[in-house]
Amino acid sequence: MTTSSKLTVSWRMSQPPVAAKSWHNWRDFVLSPSDNKLEAALGWPAGTVAVLEQGFKLGLGRTLGWEVDGAVGEDHGLAALQAAARVFRRGVAARHVGNTALERVIQGTYDIAIVQQQPDLNDAATFYILDGRVAALWPKLTMGPKRLVLTLDEHSKSLASVAQILASPHAQKSARWCVVGGGLLTDVAAFAASLCSATVQFVPTTLLAMADACVGGKTGVNFAPYGKNQIGTFYFPSHVTIWPGWLATLPERELLGGAAECLKHAFLLGDMVLAESLAAALRQRDLTALATLLPAVIKLKVDVVTADPAENGMRAILNFGHTLGHALEAYAHAHQSGAAILTHGEAVGVGMVFALLLSSKYAGLKPLQCQELIEVLKAAGCVLSAAELGKRLGATDLASSALRAALRALMANDKKTMAPAGAERAEWILLATPGVTARSSSGAWTTSLSLAVIDELWTDFLRVL
Repeated sequence: MTTSSKLTVSWRMSQPPVAAKSWHNWRDFVLSPSDNKLEAALGWPAGTVAVLEQGFKLGLGRTLGWEVDGAVGEDHGLAALQAAARVFRRGVAARHVGNTALERVIQGTYDIAIVQQQPDLNDAATFYILDGRVAALWPKLTMGPKRLVLTLDEHSKSLASVAQILASPHAQKSARWCVVGGGLLTDVAAFAASLCSATVQFVPTTLLAMADACVGGKTGVNFAPYGKNQIGTFYFPSHVTIWPGWLATLPERELLGGAAECLKHAFLLGDMVLAESLAAALRQRDLTALATLLPAVIKLKVDVVTADPAENGMRAILNFGHTLGHALEAYAHAHQSGAAILTHGEAVGVGMVFALLLSSKYAGLKPLQCQELIEVLKAAGCVLSAAELGKRLGATDLASSALRAALRALMANDKKTMAPAGAERAEWILLATPGVTARSSSGAWTTSLSLAVIDELWTDFLRVL
Protein backbone atom coordinates (compact mmCIF):
# COMPACT_ATOMS: atom_id res chain seq x y z
CA MET A 1 0.00 0.00 0.00
CA THR A 2 1.68 3.21 -1.21
CA THR A 3 1.45 6.23 1.07
CA SER A 4 1.22 9.57 -0.71
CA SER A 5 1.08 11.73 2.41
CA LYS A 6 1.37 11.30 6.16
CA LEU A 7 0.46 13.59 9.04
CA THR A 8 1.22 12.94 12.69
CA VAL A 9 -1.03 13.98 15.56
CA SER A 10 0.62 14.41 18.96
CA TRP A 11 -1.72 14.88 21.88
CA ARG A 12 -1.42 15.41 25.62
CA MET A 13 -4.34 16.10 27.92
CA SER A 14 -5.67 15.79 31.44
CA GLN A 15 -8.33 13.39 32.61
CA PRO A 16 -10.90 14.73 33.31
CA PRO A 17 -10.39 17.01 30.28
CA VAL A 18 -11.70 20.18 31.98
CA ALA A 19 -10.74 21.35 35.47
CA ALA A 20 -13.66 22.20 37.74
CA LYS A 21 -14.10 25.90 38.51
CA SER A 22 -16.85 25.17 41.04
CA TRP A 23 -18.77 22.15 42.31
CA HIS A 24 -22.33 20.87 42.20
CA ASN A 25 -23.26 18.77 45.22
CA TRP A 26 -25.64 15.90 44.55
CA ARG A 27 -26.76 15.45 48.16
CA ASP A 28 -30.41 16.22 47.37
CA PHE A 29 -30.60 13.81 44.46
CA VAL A 30 -32.37 10.53 45.10
CA LEU A 31 -30.97 7.82 42.87
CA SER A 32 -33.97 6.43 40.99
CA PRO A 33 -34.28 3.24 38.94
CA SER A 34 -33.12 3.62 35.35
CA ASP A 35 -32.45 1.34 32.40
CA ASN A 36 -30.56 -1.44 34.19
CA LYS A 37 -30.39 -3.65 31.08
CA LEU A 38 -28.76 -0.88 29.05
CA GLU A 39 -26.40 0.01 31.89
CA ALA A 40 -25.34 -3.61 32.27
CA ALA A 41 -24.62 -3.84 28.53
CA LEU A 42 -22.47 -0.71 28.77
CA GLY A 43 -20.67 -1.91 31.90
CA TRP A 44 -22.06 0.96 33.97
CA PRO A 45 -23.23 0.88 37.61
CA ALA A 46 -26.98 0.96 38.17
CA GLY A 47 -28.24 4.52 38.23
CA THR A 48 -25.72 5.97 35.77
CA VAL A 49 -28.36 6.89 33.18
CA ALA A 50 -30.50 8.54 35.87
CA VAL A 51 -27.52 10.69 36.91
CA LEU A 52 -26.90 11.68 33.28
CA GLU A 53 -30.53 12.65 32.78
CA GLN A 54 -30.51 14.76 35.94
CA GLY A 55 -27.29 16.50 34.91
CA PHE A 56 -28.87 17.61 31.65
CA LYS A 57 -32.13 18.63 33.31
CA LEU A 58 -30.11 20.89 35.62
CA GLY A 59 -28.17 22.33 32.69
CA LEU A 60 -24.79 21.52 34.26
CA GLY A 61 -21.79 22.67 32.23
CA ARG A 62 -18.30 21.31 31.57
CA THR A 63 -16.55 23.48 34.17
CA LEU A 64 -18.89 22.51 37.01
CA GLY A 65 -17.49 19.50 38.84
CA TRP A 66 -19.65 16.94 40.61
CA GLU A 67 -19.34 15.97 44.25
CA VAL A 68 -21.28 13.48 46.31
CA ASP A 69 -21.71 12.50 49.93
CA GLY A 70 -23.53 9.57 51.47
CA ALA A 71 -26.99 10.93 50.69
CA VAL A 72 -26.97 9.65 47.12
CA GLY A 73 -26.65 6.05 48.28
CA GLU A 74 -23.85 4.44 50.18
CA ASP A 75 -23.68 1.34 48.01
CA HIS A 76 -23.39 2.63 44.46
CA GLY A 77 -24.17 6.33 44.43
CA LEU A 78 -20.56 7.38 44.02
CA ALA A 79 -19.90 4.69 41.40
CA ALA A 80 -22.87 5.84 39.30
CA LEU A 81 -21.85 9.47 39.68
CA GLN A 82 -18.27 8.78 38.60
CA ALA A 83 -19.37 6.66 35.63
CA ALA A 84 -21.76 9.40 34.50
CA ALA A 85 -19.19 12.15 35.05
CA ARG A 86 -16.70 10.36 32.83
CA VAL A 87 -19.01 10.62 29.79
CA PHE A 88 -21.18 13.69 30.56
CA ARG A 89 -20.31 16.25 27.85
CA ARG A 90 -17.15 14.13 27.28
CA GLY A 91 -16.06 14.29 30.88
CA VAL A 92 -16.38 16.43 34.00
CA ALA A 93 -14.53 16.22 37.31
CA ALA A 94 -16.06 14.13 40.13
CA ARG A 95 -15.14 13.60 43.77
CA HIS A 96 -16.46 12.55 47.14
CA VAL A 97 -16.99 15.46 49.53
CA GLY A 98 -13.74 16.16 51.36
CA ASN A 99 -11.57 14.41 48.77
CA THR A 100 -9.55 15.81 45.90
CA ALA A 101 -10.75 14.97 42.40
CA LEU A 102 -8.37 12.52 40.78
CA GLU A 103 -6.52 13.87 37.76
CA ARG A 104 -4.02 12.24 35.45
CA VAL A 105 -2.23 13.20 32.27
CA ILE A 106 -2.47 11.00 29.20
CA GLN A 107 -0.61 11.44 25.93
CA GLY A 108 0.19 9.76 22.66
CA THR A 109 0.73 10.09 18.92
CA TYR A 110 -0.85 8.57 15.85
CA ASP A 111 -0.38 8.84 12.11
CA ILE A 112 -2.90 9.78 9.46
CA ALA A 113 -1.79 8.13 6.22
CA ILE A 114 -3.31 9.16 2.89
CA VAL A 115 -2.80 6.16 0.62
CA GLN A 116 -3.13 5.47 -3.09
CA GLN A 117 -4.49 1.93 -2.89
CA GLN A 118 -7.48 0.42 -1.11
CA PRO A 119 -6.43 -0.70 2.38
CA ASP A 120 -6.14 -4.40 3.14
CA LEU A 121 -8.79 -5.13 5.76
CA ASN A 122 -8.10 -8.79 6.45
CA ASP A 123 -6.13 -8.96 9.67
CA ALA A 124 -7.38 -12.06 11.51
CA ALA A 125 -6.80 -10.55 14.94
CA THR A 126 -8.79 -7.37 14.26
CA PHE A 127 -12.50 -6.80 14.94
CA TYR A 128 -13.91 -4.88 11.94
CA ILE A 129 -16.96 -2.66 12.35
CA LEU A 130 -18.34 -1.79 8.92
CA ASP A 131 -20.83 0.82 7.80
CA GLY A 132 -23.74 -0.99 6.18
CA ARG A 133 -23.93 1.42 3.24
CA VAL A 134 -20.23 0.98 2.53
CA ALA A 135 -20.50 -2.80 2.83
CA ALA A 136 -23.35 -2.82 0.28
CA LEU A 137 -21.23 -0.88 -2.23
CA TRP A 138 -18.01 -2.77 -1.48
CA PRO A 139 -19.28 -6.32 -0.69
CA LYS A 140 -15.81 -7.87 -0.43
CA LEU A 141 -15.40 -5.99 2.85
CA THR A 142 -17.82 -8.39 4.53
CA MET A 143 -15.77 -11.46 3.58
CA GLY A 144 -13.79 -12.48 6.60
CA PRO A 145 -14.07 -13.25 10.29
CA LYS A 146 -14.79 -10.79 13.07
CA ARG A 147 -17.14 -8.54 11.10
CA LEU A 148 -20.00 -6.44 12.45
CA VAL A 149 -22.06 -4.49 9.91
CA LEU A 150 -24.06 -1.54 11.26
CA THR A 151 -26.23 0.97 9.45
CA LEU A 152 -26.69 3.98 11.71
CA ASP A 153 -28.35 7.36 11.41
CA GLU A 154 -28.66 10.26 13.83
CA HIS A 155 -31.66 8.61 15.50
CA SER A 156 -29.63 5.47 16.20
CA LYS A 157 -26.51 7.39 17.22
CA SER A 158 -27.36 6.34 20.73
CA LEU A 159 -26.30 4.42 23.81
CA ALA A 160 -28.32 1.47 22.50
CA SER A 161 -26.05 1.26 19.43
CA VAL A 162 -22.97 1.40 21.65
CA ALA A 163 -24.44 -1.50 23.62
CA GLN A 164 -25.06 -3.38 20.37
CA ILE A 165 -21.38 -3.12 19.45
CA LEU A 166 -20.26 -4.23 22.90
CA ALA A 167 -22.65 -7.19 22.69
CA SER A 168 -20.81 -8.56 19.66
CA PRO A 169 -18.89 -11.73 20.59
CA HIS A 170 -15.81 -10.18 18.96
CA ALA A 171 -15.87 -6.96 20.99
CA GLN A 172 -14.59 -8.32 24.28
CA LYS A 173 -12.27 -10.88 22.67
CA SER A 174 -10.44 -8.47 20.37
CA ALA A 175 -7.98 -5.92 21.71
CA ARG A 176 -7.75 -4.24 18.30
CA TRP A 177 -10.73 -2.76 16.45
CA CYS A 178 -10.93 -1.17 13.00
CA VAL A 179 -13.87 1.06 12.08
CA VAL A 180 -14.66 1.43 8.37
CA GLY A 181 -17.23 4.09 7.58
CA GLY A 182 -18.26 7.68 8.09
CA GLY A 183 -18.00 9.99 11.05
CA LEU A 184 -21.23 8.86 12.63
CA LEU A 185 -20.03 5.25 12.87
CA THR A 186 -16.55 6.23 14.06
CA ASP A 187 -18.06 8.41 16.80
CA VAL A 188 -20.23 5.55 18.08
CA ALA A 189 -17.74 2.71 17.66
CA ALA A 190 -14.84 4.62 19.19
CA PHE A 191 -17.04 5.45 22.19
CA ALA A 192 -17.74 1.73 22.56
CA ALA A 193 -14.00 1.02 22.30
CA SER A 194 -13.29 3.57 25.02
CA LEU A 195 -15.65 1.77 27.41
CA CYS A 196 -13.70 -1.49 27.09
CA SER A 197 -10.24 0.04 26.46
CA ALA A 198 -9.84 -1.51 23.01
CA THR A 199 -7.34 -0.02 20.56
CA VAL A 200 -9.20 1.49 17.61
CA GLN A 201 -8.10 2.28 14.05
CA PHE A 202 -10.12 4.34 11.57
CA VAL A 203 -10.62 3.86 7.85
CA PRO A 204 -12.87 6.83 6.98
CA THR A 205 -14.98 6.44 3.85
CA THR A 206 -16.71 9.84 3.66
CA LEU A 207 -15.22 13.25 2.96
CA LEU A 208 -16.52 14.57 6.26
CA ALA A 209 -14.87 11.76 8.20
CA MET A 210 -11.59 12.13 6.30
CA ALA A 211 -11.36 15.88 6.83
CA ASP A 212 -12.82 16.19 10.28
CA ALA A 213 -14.43 13.40 12.28
CA CYS A 214 -11.49 10.97 12.33
CA VAL A 215 -8.82 13.46 13.31
CA GLY A 216 -9.57 14.75 16.77
CA GLY A 217 -10.31 11.97 19.25
CA LYS A 218 -13.87 13.01 20.05
CA THR A 219 -16.33 10.16 20.47
CA GLY A 220 -19.96 10.20 21.47
CA VAL A 221 -23.64 9.72 20.93
CA ASN A 222 -26.78 11.81 21.02
CA PHE A 223 -28.85 11.86 24.20
CA ALA A 224 -32.45 12.79 23.44
CA PRO A 225 -33.96 15.22 24.14
CA TYR A 226 -30.80 17.03 25.22
CA GLY A 227 -28.97 17.29 21.92
CA LYS A 228 -26.14 15.99 19.76
CA ASN A 229 -23.01 14.29 21.02
CA GLN A 230 -23.81 15.02 24.65
CA ILE A 231 -22.49 11.68 25.93
CA GLY A 232 -18.98 10.61 25.02
CA THR A 233 -15.26 10.59 25.71
CA PHE A 234 -11.98 11.76 24.28
CA TYR A 235 -10.41 8.59 22.88
CA PHE A 236 -7.78 8.82 20.19
CA PRO A 237 -7.24 6.25 17.43
CA SER A 238 -3.99 4.36 17.03
CA HIS A 239 -3.93 5.02 13.27
CA VAL A 240 -6.05 6.55 10.50
CA THR A 241 -5.86 5.33 6.90
CA ILE A 242 -7.43 7.58 4.26
CA TRP A 243 -8.01 6.23 0.77
CA PRO A 244 -9.75 8.85 -1.41
CA GLY A 245 -11.04 6.06 -3.68
CA TRP A 246 -13.97 5.55 -1.30
CA LEU A 247 -15.35 8.91 -2.47
CA ALA A 248 -16.22 7.45 -5.90
CA THR A 249 -19.32 5.81 -4.42
CA LEU A 250 -20.21 8.57 -1.94
CA PRO A 251 -23.73 10.02 -2.47
CA GLU A 252 -23.72 13.64 -3.59
CA ARG A 253 -25.37 15.01 -0.45
CA GLU A 254 -22.71 13.39 1.70
CA LEU A 255 -19.95 14.69 -0.55
CA LEU A 256 -21.26 18.24 -0.27
CA GLY A 257 -21.75 17.84 3.46
CA GLY A 258 -18.10 16.93 3.83
CA ALA A 259 -17.17 19.83 1.59
CA ALA A 260 -18.73 22.23 4.10
CA GLU A 261 -16.29 21.03 6.76
CA CYS A 262 -13.40 21.32 4.29
CA LEU A 263 -14.35 24.91 3.47
CA LYS A 264 -14.65 25.64 7.19
CA HIS A 265 -10.97 24.70 7.54
CA ALA A 266 -10.01 26.90 4.59
CA PHE A 267 -11.87 29.88 6.11
CA LEU A 268 -10.19 29.34 9.48
CA LEU A 269 -6.83 29.26 7.72
CA GLY A 270 -7.72 32.35 5.70
CA ASP A 271 -6.62 30.44 2.60
CA MET A 272 -8.95 31.65 -0.12
CA VAL A 273 -6.94 29.88 -2.83
CA LEU A 274 -7.63 26.59 -1.04
CA ALA A 275 -11.29 27.54 -0.56
CA GLU A 276 -11.79 28.42 -4.22
CA SER A 277 -9.90 25.31 -5.35
CA LEU A 278 -12.18 23.17 -3.19
CA ALA A 279 -15.25 24.88 -4.63
CA ALA A 280 -13.99 24.34 -8.20
CA ALA A 281 -13.21 20.67 -7.58
CA LEU A 282 -16.69 20.17 -6.16
CA ARG A 283 -18.44 21.98 -9.00
CA GLN A 284 -16.62 19.77 -11.49
CA ARG A 285 -16.91 16.65 -9.28
CA ASP A 286 -13.15 16.27 -9.76
CA LEU A 287 -12.28 13.70 -7.09
CA THR A 288 -8.64 13.59 -8.17
CA ALA A 289 -8.26 17.32 -7.55
CA LEU A 290 -10.17 16.98 -4.29
CA ALA A 291 -7.79 14.25 -3.12
CA THR A 292 -4.77 16.49 -3.73
CA LEU A 293 -6.33 19.18 -1.50
CA LEU A 294 -7.06 16.84 1.40
CA PRO A 295 -3.65 17.09 3.14
CA ALA A 296 -3.93 20.87 3.48
CA VAL A 297 -7.50 20.57 4.75
CA ILE A 298 -6.62 17.89 7.29
CA LYS A 299 -3.45 19.62 8.50
CA LEU A 300 -5.45 22.52 9.96
CA LYS A 301 -7.28 20.17 12.29
CA VAL A 302 -4.12 18.21 13.07
CA ASP A 303 -2.39 21.42 14.17
CA VAL A 304 -5.36 22.56 16.25
CA VAL A 305 -5.86 19.19 17.95
CA THR A 306 -2.14 18.95 18.72
CA ALA A 307 -2.29 22.38 20.37
CA ASP A 308 -5.53 21.77 22.29
CA PRO A 309 -6.71 18.14 22.31
CA ALA A 310 -9.24 18.57 25.15
CA GLU A 311 -10.99 21.62 23.66
CA ASN A 312 -10.05 23.94 26.51
CA GLY A 313 -9.13 26.81 24.22
CA MET A 314 -8.10 27.04 20.58
CA ARG A 315 -9.85 23.84 19.49
CA ALA A 316 -13.15 25.67 19.88
CA ILE A 317 -12.52 27.35 16.52
CA LEU A 318 -13.41 24.06 14.83
CA ASN A 319 -16.99 24.71 15.95
CA PHE A 320 -17.34 27.52 13.41
CA GLY A 321 -20.83 27.10 11.96
CA HIS A 322 -21.78 24.48 14.55
CA THR A 323 -23.63 26.55 17.17
CA LEU A 324 -26.68 27.06 14.98
CA GLY A 325 -25.80 23.97 12.94
CA HIS A 326 -26.19 21.56 15.85
CA ALA A 327 -29.45 23.21 16.89
CA LEU A 328 -30.82 22.82 13.35
CA GLU A 329 -29.79 19.16 13.35
CA ALA A 330 -31.46 18.50 16.68
CA TYR A 331 -34.64 20.24 15.52
CA ALA A 332 -34.66 18.25 12.29
CA HIS A 333 -34.33 14.94 14.09
CA ALA A 334 -37.31 15.81 16.24
CA HIS A 335 -39.50 16.86 13.29
CA GLN A 336 -38.28 15.00 10.20
CA SER A 337 -37.18 11.47 9.34
CA GLY A 338 -35.90 9.34 6.50
CA ALA A 339 -33.80 10.43 3.57
CA ALA A 340 -35.16 13.98 3.64
CA ILE A 341 -33.65 14.79 7.03
CA LEU A 342 -30.97 17.47 7.39
CA THR A 343 -27.42 16.09 7.40
CA HIS A 344 -24.60 17.33 9.61
CA GLY A 345 -22.70 18.88 6.71
CA GLU A 346 -25.80 20.66 5.42
CA ALA A 347 -26.43 22.04 8.91
CA VAL A 348 -22.85 23.28 9.17
CA GLY A 349 -23.08 24.89 5.73
CA VAL A 350 -26.07 27.05 6.64
CA GLY A 351 -24.68 27.46 10.16
CA MET A 352 -21.57 29.08 8.69
CA VAL A 353 -23.74 31.51 6.74
CA PHE A 354 -25.38 32.63 9.99
CA ALA A 355 -22.02 32.79 11.78
CA LEU A 356 -20.62 34.97 8.99
CA LEU A 357 -23.55 37.37 9.31
CA LEU A 358 -22.91 37.50 13.06
CA SER A 359 -19.21 38.07 12.36
CA SER A 360 -20.06 41.04 10.19
CA LYS A 361 -22.24 42.56 12.91
CA TYR A 362 -20.26 41.71 16.05
CA ALA A 363 -16.67 40.79 15.12
CA GLY A 364 -15.63 43.36 12.52
CA LEU A 365 -15.72 41.10 9.46
CA LYS A 366 -16.03 43.43 6.48
CA PRO A 367 -19.30 43.11 4.56
CA LEU A 368 -17.47 42.36 1.30
CA GLN A 369 -15.47 39.60 3.02
CA CYS A 370 -18.67 38.19 4.48
CA GLN A 371 -20.28 38.18 1.05
CA GLU A 372 -17.20 36.59 -0.56
CA LEU A 373 -17.14 33.70 1.91
CA ILE A 374 -20.86 33.07 1.54
CA GLU A 375 -20.49 33.07 -2.24
CA VAL A 376 -17.72 30.46 -2.02
CA LEU A 377 -19.99 28.26 0.10
CA LYS A 378 -22.77 28.65 -2.44
CA ALA A 379 -20.46 28.01 -5.40
CA ALA A 380 -19.43 24.72 -3.81
CA GLY A 381 -23.07 23.71 -3.36
CA CYS A 382 -22.86 23.80 0.44
CA VAL A 383 -25.76 26.18 1.17
CA LEU A 384 -29.34 24.96 1.07
CA SER A 385 -32.04 27.29 -0.20
CA ALA A 386 -34.59 28.46 2.35
CA ALA A 387 -37.19 26.17 0.79
CA GLU A 388 -34.85 23.17 0.93
CA LEU A 389 -33.84 23.97 4.51
CA GLY A 390 -37.49 24.03 5.55
CA LYS A 391 -38.03 20.63 3.94
CA ARG A 392 -34.96 19.15 5.65
CA LEU A 393 -36.07 20.54 9.01
CA GLY A 394 -39.67 19.42 8.69
CA ALA A 395 -40.65 23.06 9.24
CA THR A 396 -43.51 24.56 7.25
CA ASP A 397 -42.68 28.17 8.14
CA LEU A 398 -39.04 29.14 8.61
CA ALA A 399 -40.06 32.63 9.69
CA SER A 400 -42.18 31.41 12.60
CA SER A 401 -41.38 32.58 16.12
CA ALA A 402 -41.97 29.02 17.35
CA LEU A 403 -39.07 27.71 15.24
CA ARG A 404 -36.74 30.41 16.53
CA ALA A 405 -37.79 29.71 20.12
CA ALA A 406 -37.07 26.01 19.65
CA LEU A 407 -33.62 26.76 18.22
CA ARG A 408 -32.82 29.14 21.07
CA ALA A 409 -33.72 26.45 23.60
CA LEU A 410 -31.50 23.92 21.84
CA MET A 411 -28.56 26.32 21.71
CA ALA A 412 -28.94 27.14 25.41
CA ASN A 413 -28.24 23.47 26.18
CA ASP A 414 -25.31 23.17 23.78
CA LYS A 415 -22.38 21.41 25.45
CA LYS A 416 -20.03 24.29 24.52
CA THR A 417 -22.10 26.81 26.48
CA MET A 418 -20.20 28.07 29.53
CA ALA A 419 -22.90 30.42 30.86
CA PRO A 420 -24.98 29.30 33.87
CA ALA A 421 -28.30 27.60 33.19
CA GLY A 422 -30.97 30.16 32.40
CA ALA A 423 -28.50 32.81 31.20
CA GLU A 424 -29.97 32.74 27.65
CA ARG A 425 -26.57 32.93 25.96
CA ALA A 426 -24.61 30.81 23.50
CA GLU A 427 -20.97 30.54 22.47
CA TRP A 428 -20.11 31.37 18.86
CA ILE A 429 -16.99 31.17 16.75
CA LEU A 430 -16.80 34.40 14.76
CA LEU A 431 -14.28 35.63 12.19
CA ALA A 432 -12.72 39.07 12.47
CA THR A 433 -11.27 38.42 9.03
CA PRO A 434 -10.63 35.21 7.09
CA GLY A 435 -7.99 33.34 9.08
CA VAL A 436 -8.46 35.38 12.26
CA THR A 437 -10.93 34.21 14.91
CA ALA A 438 -12.47 36.94 17.04
CA ARG A 439 -11.32 36.72 20.67
CA SER A 440 -13.25 37.91 23.71
CA SER A 441 -11.90 40.54 26.10
CA SER A 442 -10.79 37.70 28.38
CA GLY A 443 -8.91 36.02 25.54
CA ALA A 444 -11.46 33.25 24.99
CA TRP A 445 -11.75 31.82 21.49
CA THR A 446 -15.54 31.96 21.62
CA THR A 447 -17.83 34.98 21.64
CA SER A 448 -20.72 34.81 24.09
CA LEU A 449 -23.86 36.40 22.69
CA SER A 450 -27.44 36.63 23.81
CA LEU A 451 -29.74 34.13 22.16
CA ALA A 452 -31.72 37.13 20.96
CA VAL A 453 -29.31 37.35 18.01
CA ILE A 454 -31.36 34.60 16.40
CA ASP A 455 -34.31 36.98 16.18
CA GLU A 456 -32.14 39.94 15.20
CA LEU A 457 -30.58 38.32 12.13
CA TRP A 458 -33.09 35.64 11.17
CA THR A 459 -34.78 37.63 8.39
CA ASP A 460 -31.41 38.56 6.86
CA PHE A 461 -30.28 34.95 7.17
CA LEU A 462 -33.29 33.60 5.28
CA ARG A 463 -32.86 36.26 2.62
CA VAL A 464 -29.24 35.23 2.01
CA LEU A 465 -30.03 31.51 1.59
